[in-house]
Amino acid sequence: MFDNSLIQKINLRLILIALISVLFVPYINNTSAKAVASCSPTETIDGLYTVQTFSTTGTCQWSVPTGITSLDTLVVAGGGGGGSGTITDSTPANGGGGGGGGGGQIIETTSRIVSSSQVITIVVGSGGSGGGEVGVSSSGRTAIGNYGYPGNSSSISLASGWSTTAVAGGGSLMDASKYNLLAGAPGRDRNNNIGGDITVGGFGGGSGSGNVGANPSSRRAGQGASDNSGATPSASTSILLGVSSSITGSAVVYANGGGGGDETSAGLTATTYGSGGGGGRSAIANAGNNGLSGVVIIRYLTYVAPPSSNNDDGPVKIQSSAPDPCAGVQKVVIYFDGGKFNLDKADKTKINNLVTLMNSCSFTRINLSGFTSIDKADSANYALFRKNLSLKRAKAVEEAMFNKLSKKNKNIKVKTKALSNSKPVKANNSEKNRASNRRVEITVY
Repeated sequence: MFDNSLIQKINLRLILIALISVLFVPYINNTSAKAVASCSPTETIDGLYTVQTFSTTGTCQWSVPTGITSLDTLVVAGGGGGGSGTITDSTPANGGGGGGGGGGQIIETTSRIVSSSQVITIVVGSGGSGGGEVGVSSSGRTAIGNYGYPGNSSSISLASGWSTTAVAGGGSLMDASKYNLLAGAPGRDRNNNIGGDITVGGFGGGSGSGNVGANPSSRRAGQGASDNSGATPSASTSILLGVSSSITGSAVVYANGGGGGDETSAGLTATTYGSGGGGGRSAIANAGNNGLSGVVIIRYLTYVAPPSSNNDDGPVKIQSSAPDPCAGVQKVVIYFDGGKFNLDKADKTKINNLVTLMNSCSFTRINLSGFTSIDKADSANYALFRKNLSLKRAKAVEEAMFNKLSKKNKNIKVKTKALSNSKPVKANNSEKNRASNRRVEITVY
């Protein structure tokens, strides 16, 4: 016979174990799932490309979209903070401005190999804090300005694959280990290497990524060094220009060095990612400005899924010169707006239809001929413009085709021609006729 009290104890323990499993296991799993958040980038379109901008500081993960096999990336680290000014006897002229913070490092890479659904880890570094404001407590005493802090690094990495880290910009008077340098010392890099000495007041400029921000012999503080410049900062409140990139479709200068402060004005701080903060002035309200956070930008050719059928809803149909489409010559014409070389949705549909056929056949050659119209008087410069435009149109079509071609067709022979305004199909005497001449002819055989 079993003791009823023993059976009751066993049942109570089983009930407790079940409750713990129900209440705590989902909590543990949910906590693990939230360890790294999903990224929420800002998406824009630039012609053939989709651009993803990751500007929220911290770490997140992003999955490669369907059909994407190659990425261009830009990684910008956070900029360093500017130092605050030094005040002597409450007189600005007797003090010195704070040094500008250094710009973060920039690393731009093209054609990174990826595949759909791969997970990429993004880290966006924040900017460094500027030096806090100081004031004179009594006559005859000097209030030493505070140093600016370095920013934080940014990175992008593919698990078990490639990885890139951009180093943060140094803060004015930055020491990589203790942040406790004495007044009058110049900016330092992350390896604690120091620039030249100040001889007359002021603070040194901050360091750019891995570079020393030496300082001028002046009461004005030095500018922060820009990304990778290694430049000796001048005694100027102006920013020191960083590095330009057009990954978003427009040229943008990132990671500018912050301007040094002087007796009456704080140093300037640029508005673009990774820029160093401006130094404070040597007067009341002398705090240094914060450095700006970094950014990670990803660009890839926009993927358009192949159509479910070979029906082309565009105005131009695939023409075959033989009953068997794989045995004939295929020709498709893509038309463009004046001065443009980007492809719209209908153009991509035509190209996808052709590529779908190519992937099921064994063609050996592609000829691409780009053309323009004439809408104003000829000149040497305009002729060069038309030549370049016709080439860009042909290259845009080529890029779209190769983004969809199967592996067996990647080595197919391609001949691309920039034929400008030669061989017009209609006279260039009206906008309607010129629209027929702005084209790329695709011939596959």
